[in-house]
Amino acid sequence: RGVLHVATVLNATAAAWEVQPNQPCQSMAMDPNDADHLLVNNASNRALYESTDGGRTFHPCLGYRGAVMVAIDRTGWYYVGSEAGIYRNAGGCRAGKWEPMFDRRIARRTGAVRDRVAHDFQAINIDFGGDPGGVAFGSDQGVFMKNVSDADMRTNLRLISGNGDMSNNIIMHPSIAMGEEPHTRYLVTALWDWGPVASWDNGTHWPSWQTPDDGSALGFFGEGGGCFGVGRSVYSLCIHHHNVARSSRGGKNFSRFVVPNGASVGAPAFARRAGSRAEPSGLIYAPMTMEAPAWEVIVDTEVVCGAGEAIELGAHTRDGCLARADIGVQHGWHAGAAAVWRGATDSSCTLCAAGSPRHREGAVSFVRRARPALTPIGHDGAGGGDGEGGEGGGEGGG
Repeated sequence: RGVLHVATVLNATAAAWEVQPNQPCQSMAMDPNDADHLLVNNASNRALYESTDGGRTFHPCLGYRGAVMVAIDRTGWYYVGSEAGIYRNAGGCRAGKWEPMFDRRIARRTGAVRDRVAHDFQAINIDFGGDPGGVAFGSDQGVFMKNVSDADMRTNLRLISGNGDMSNNIIMHPSIAMGEEPHTRYLVTALWDWGPVASWDNGTHWPSWQTPDDGSALGFFGEGGGCFGVGRSVYSLCIHHHNVARSSRGGKNFSRFVVPNGASVGAPAFARRAGSRAEPSGLIYAPMTMEAPAWEVIVDTEVVCGAGEAIELGAHTRDGCLARADIGVQHGWHAGAAAVWRGATDSSCTLCAAGSPRHREGAVSFVRRARPALTPIGHDGAGGGDGEGGEGGGEGGG
């Protein structure tokens, strides 16, 4: 963390520096009309302070906390910025108030209006466009500007979006799947920044998940990850760490699977049908890292289930039996705390509540240690559709 440094310019090549070790400083703004007027974002308590005497004394600025960037424009307005948004103060640190500036988005298909404040803002630039009151705000979603042509900016806080049809996100990995309309492909892509977006018309527009027919969005997904088509099919997968989202409608109505044990899943590959280079057979593989399942492994031991307790999980390998029991219990498909794999006979796998152990050559038993349950598999619309183009997208072609 830095501290405030104040310089007095002596001549063209020299300045006298004063270091204020008791004034932690993450960012500072100097009033372009008054060099003695400063705003400082305190890096210690994240509070905003003002000085009107060149940094000799400071007072709080309306109790504002959480700024990352600060600025003062030539009209005397103050700005703070962070991932929470841009806030403007037109009345000063004693009598003013902090008001959120916003970007308005209007959904093309539904007409829904959403005013968005939060962006991952990263810069504030005054004197933008050569106007004394011009200010631009850069973010991971593009460039937004103060509307200097509006004479009533004291009440109109709507930002001008400078993005147009330009892509202003980093596409992580797109899924391309067969659409439900003739000659149509559905596209879904993970993004940096904010979250996945989707197009239902070959990439012409990016409305993402807005209507009931679009189904559940990927509100649980977050930044990063990737989406993957499955050859020439209607299937789409989006994967980020332990989240695996699957759609059988090209990206509409995703369902969610949470891989247990702190897993992180990599990019998948799919098996092809015999004689085809593009049509999937149904088998999908993906590398992953995972903690060891919370089961004790006991060799040459068979757990005998009580009457009516046995849940038959089918024939498996030894590791497959453990995986099937672990995933089923963690996701609530089955209740059980012990399982047995009968490797010396039919390789069957059985799960039960507890059971009684007995010696049996070739059998392997698994006894579960306590671990919190996972979010169940199913449709998860947390966060819902995120307006036209999701968090980071927008109309891509009018």
